[in-house]
This record gives sequence, structure tokens and C-alpha cells, in this order.
Amino acid sequence: MAIVTNPLTATQIQKAKPRDSAYYLFDGRGLCLQIKPSGNKYWHCRYKRPATGSNTTISLGSYPEVSLADARKEHQKILTLLKKGIDPKELEREAEEQVRLAEESRFQLVAEKWFKTQKQGKVTKEHAAQIWSSLENHVLPSIGDISVTELKAPMLIAALKPIEVRGSLETLRRIVQRVNNVMEYAVNLGLMDMNPLYRVSQVFASPEVTNMPSISPKRLDELVQRIEAASLASLTRYMILWQLLTLVRPGEAAGARWNEIDEQEKLWIIPAARMKKRRIHKVPLSPEMLWVIEKLKPMTGHTSFLFPGRVKNSQPMNSETVNKALRRMGYTGELVSHGFRALGCTSMIDAGFPSDVVDAVLAHVEGKKMMRPYNRDAYLTQRVELMAWWGQKISESMQSVALRATMSRDAA
Repeated sequence: MAIVTNPLTATQIQKAKPRDSAYYLFDGRGLCLQIKPSGNKYWHCRYKRPATGSNTTISLGSYPEVSLADARKEHQKILTLLKKGIDPKELEREAEEQVRLAEESRFQLVAEKWFKTQKQGKVTKEHAAQIWSSLENHVLPSIGDISVTELKAPMLIAALKPIEVRGSLETLRRIVQRVNNVMEYAVNLGLMDMNPLYRVSQVFASPEVTNMPSISPKRLDELVQRIEAASLASLTRYMILWQLLTLVRPGEAAGARWNEIDEQEKLWIIPAARMKKRRIHKVPLSPEMLWVIEKLKPMTGHTSFLFPGRVKNSQPMNSETVNKALRRMGYTGELVSHGFRALGCTSMIDAGFPSDVVDAVLAHVEGKKMMRPYNRDAYLTQRVELMAWWGQKISESMQSVALRATMSRDAA
């Protein structure tokens, strides 16, 4: 014989008093009110799960926040779902999972996870700081809280339009690339099937490719003369000469460490972590480079860096120091420190040295705008010869400048 349950009344619920242990008042068809010893009252719905037939309970909230009428409405929704074979608890679990996924897939959280992979030896600390700063300043305020699954191209385009308007097209290009890297990372995490932003770059104007300002080899004597004549700190002058002699990039020159110098093998071995393309680069030390090293030893040999910073010798000198010196020497708009590489490259090619070897000296990699690929160690012997020639050429310019200065003094 079926148990008949009389529906609850509001008065009955209000008068229900706590006991030593929790007990239930039943409204029928699984709806019940639990009264705790504390006096708190909670609505529950008991039912059999469609998939397994096992008994379970789902919470509908507390009384009086959820009234008897409201509890019955929620209970009726559950009964309707059960008639369709839908498990309310599973539906609730799926809703919670969607909320969790929405939180975990926020662009900012995915970007933070991606950024951690970039910091693990893939980029320098300085470059890593630039990467995150660009996202933090230009992207995260607009789309940081949006799920990567909800991001659409117009959202990113709107966020980046101000950068295009002010003409910072190279900055814009890099930011778009970084956003797409984050989105591809999201795809790899399984958060979505494809990256909807991969064509955003086509909307914006492309930055014009410009070469770093440089001078022709014919002006090498003039450059050396200005270096010698300029009022510069000794360490700055030696860093200019070091960069001119080695033809490495400004940051690689400024960050040179004493433990990278192998005087016995006459090599400067720059670790992959400090190179733009993340490959070890070996620079044969010419007699002129060894001369600079000898001059530096009493000045900075007690520090980690050949060119330590003036304020903190635990950090390298700023790579912009050479550019500032060049501007003071009258080369504004004509020559920057990176332009030493073009100056050396042109001089070497004009002298008939093989382009592959010149490419190896500059630590270039294969590509449409670079020379042919090469094996660095295979070209090491040729590079020893080439760097010796380049050092001698600069030395001759220095001697020529000194001779002219002597002649000028004698004539006076």
C-alpha cells in the first residue's frame, strides 16, 4: 500500500522546531525540508537517477530564502526533466563544468600559461618583459576577461585600432603575432578546435621594412676618426670598438661576459640563450679584439661583464649607450650601432669573401632576406681568417687616423 504524504503548509514549516538530530518534513514526490539541530532549514529533492536507478538528493536552497511555493516550482522542473530521462544532478554538474571551463579559458589566464613557457629559457628576461608589457598594456584591458572560445576577430581589431591610428605598425605586428601565439597555445590545450584570429593581421597595414641606418665602407676611416676624437668614457669607447670588431648585435655585445671568453682557443662563445635565434654563436677573437680584452681586464675584470653598468656592475651596460654616443658624434639618422653589421657585411662582400662565411659571421639564419644556410662550426676556420682581415682593416684605419693627426701636428 502506497504511503500517502500530506502536502506541507507554511504554518507547519514555520512551527517546525530543531531536535537533537536532523529530521525531515515531506511534501510529496521527493520534495522534503530538512531541519538541522541548529534550526536551519534546507529544501531537498530525492529521486532515482535515470541512468543507474540509484537514489540521490539534490539541494534546492534554504528556507525562508526559498519559500514553499518556490521550492515546489523548482521541484516541478526536476520532475519534468526526469520524465525526459534527464538527470538534474548531471545537468548541474555540466553547468558547473561550463563555469569552470569559462574561467580557465579566459584569455588572460591562457596568456599567463603561454607566457610561462616563453620564460623557460626561450627568451631573455628583457625580451620576456617586453612581450608581457605589450599584452598587458594593449590587449588584456580589452579582451583579458573574455574566454578564448568566445573571442572573435572584430573584438581584437577594435582593441588594436588605436595602435594602428598612431602609426606604430611594427608594434602592432608583434602584438598580433603574440596574441595568435596565445590562441594557438589554447588550441593545443584543447580549449578550442581552431584559432579564429589567425587572419587578423590582414586587416591592418603592414609596416614598411627599413634597414638600420649605416654608412658605406668608404667612410670607415671617418668613423674611426670620430670614435678617437669624441669625448667619451673609456668603457663606452671600448664597447663601440668591440661591437665594430665583432659585428654582433647591440644586446649581444653589451651583455658579453668574461666566462664566455676563451683566450686559449681565441673564441668568444655566446650561449644560445643570449642569441636572437637561440643558437650558440662562436666569434673568433682577432688580435684587435684581444687587445680590447687586455684593456678591459684592469677596468672590469673583477665583474661578470666586460661592459658592466655604471650604476650596478651586476648588470650589463645598456645596449643603447653606443647609439647615444654615435648621435653625439654627429651620426643622427646616418648610423646606429646595429648598422655596424651592414658596414662589415658590405666591406666583406666587396672584398670577395664568400657570402656563406659572411652570413656565419653575422649569425644569420636561412630565409628569403638572408643569405644561404650554413654550418657555423664548418665555417669556423674561414671565419678566423675573415675576422682577422676585418680587425686588420679597422686597425689600419686607426693607424691612418693617427698618422694624419701626427702630420697635422707637425705641419702646425
